[in-house]
Amino acid sequence: MLRIITIALTGLATLLLIRAVHIHRDVWKAGESRKDLLAHFVDHTKALTERELHEARFWSASGDHSSKTFTWYVIGGLSALVAADLLDRRARRNKGQAVVVGHEA
Repeated sequence: MLRIITIALTGLATLLLIRAVHIHRDVWKAGESRKDLLAHFVDHTKALTERELHEARFWSASGDHSSKTFTWYVIGGLSALVAADLLDRRARRNKGQAVVVGHEA
């Protein structure tokens, strides 16, 4: 049973960390798009085509996440990994004790 819980926690940690990476990428992409839009509309140092403008506006809007969202996903993923590691160590320790007890009998 501990092995199943360990596998589930490892899968959960993987999903949480992948989502954290996606959030980080979205925020980075939104920042880059906002810089491009600023350079196009305000500074007039960059000329963007209609397609590039549409894409920059899309990415600029998609990067709106709470400032702590990324942190909570990372903390959740790392916590799940630590819990999985502790359960795995406990399962191995229990398995080792069962072998030793079986040897003495």
